[in-house]
Amino acid sequence: MIVVDSSGKLAALSPDQRCHAECPRVLAEREDPLLLSPFVLAELDHLVAKLANIVVIARRHRTREILILDERYLRALNGPGEHPFRILPAKA
Repeated sequence: MIVVDSSGKLAALSPDQRCHAECPRVLAEREDPLLLSPFVLAELDHLVAKLANIVVIARRHRTREILILDERYLRALNGPGEHPFRILPAKA
């Protein structure tokens, strides 16, 4: 049995995460049950809902610019016209 934290699950799902190559392999190779805390599920649900909301608003208003500090997950998504979002503040 393995307890899975949100960071491990997100790394398994998102290519821009540290340990992305290792996490899906660890989860796939395990035959025993995975345990997820209800708090981890709530955190994942909140993150997905937050990102979906940001993407919908940006697409609806036809803007690619988003001010966000936790950009890791947003970089994998596209804005209007399937162009990448412009994440602000821009990194140097």
